[in-house]
Amino acid sequence: MKTKSHILKRGALCVGVLFALTACGSFTPESSKDVVQKFKKATTEIKAADFAVEGTMVGLDKGDKIDLNVGVGAKFDRREGVDRKGDLKLKLGGSMAAGGKSLSGDVDVEVRTLGDNFFFNIAKLDADDPAMAKYKEIIDGYRGKWLKLASDFIPESLKQFQKKDEKALEREKQLKELFVGIDLFDVNKEFGVESLNGKKVYHYGVKLNEAGLKDYARKSARVDGREMSDAEVDQSVSFASTVTNIELWIGAEDYYLYKGVITLSGGEAEKMGKSKLDVTFTGNSYNADPKIVSPENPESFNPITLMMQLQLLNPPAEEAPAKDEAVIEPVKEVVPAKKK
Repeated sequence: MKTKSHILKRGALCVGVLFALTACGSFTPESSKDVVQKFKKATTEIKAADFAVEGTMVGLDKGDKIDLNVGVGAKFDRREGVDRKGDLKLKLGGSMAAGGKSLSGDVDVEVRTLGDNFFFNIAKLDADDPAMAKYKEIIDGYRGKWLKLASDFIPESLKQFQKKDEKALEREKQLKELFVGIDLFDVNKEFGVESLNGKKVYHYGVKLNEAGLKDYARKSARVDGREMSDAEVDQSVSFASTVTNIELWIGAEDYYLYKGVITLSGGEAEKMGKSKLDVTFTGNSYNADPKIVSPENPESFNPITLMMQLQLLNPPAEEAPAKDEAVIEPVKEVVPAKKK
């Protein structure tokens, strides 16, 4: 009897633990419409982020060919009470052939901004173009070190991006409201709830809503104080016809985008060539400190110095001497000979 009682107690304990685990892990999926709306709203409230984008592009058109790989790592911090900061890492590599000529190369650069300070680092800038070989010694002098751009040479557009005035903030607010209020895409496939890097996410297949895109194009133009013609609207959303696949992985708790893929394909080999672009987005963190700090001991960079160095390698061609103006000699008077 004691043995039977012991077994019953253990069984009851197991059932209780199982029930507790089930209750703690219970999850009621929301409708895709609600999730998408919350995702759009959460996107407009992002003040800081750490994300990456990878893309490949291949194209072929009547013998011309392009094959590129792009990698972007980006961080930004625009939270209240902290200096505006940003960090962008760009890696670009590949080859292209056009007009009987081919070119391949690799680029690896990083740009960092902290308030009014702009820094950049050229880790790699290589190409098999003979012109690049000509400038190699100059480029090597800047390679692999942090350079600080003098304030006087920072474009005004970048300064405005860092410090948005009231007009720019109001425009941004209106565009966010349009993004949330207009149906720019629709869910056409629900893959279910999945786990992605330890996060519970909704996995959707979506398609662009052409009517919504046109509505957004018109209304966003009005925010900028202009009206778009029907032809301009059609042109602005023409890319939608080339989108063949979009998938989103949206956080089930915070509704941020943790992964997204998009494929664009277009063209026919006989007419306009074939092309394909695959892009993958990965969200690492949102509204947290992305750890962007000022580089240690950066060197001052003056673009004028670089321009002078390049000019020394490309001296202006000597002008051809001006042709002397034709000299018109006076007609000599002809004196008739005397008769003998």
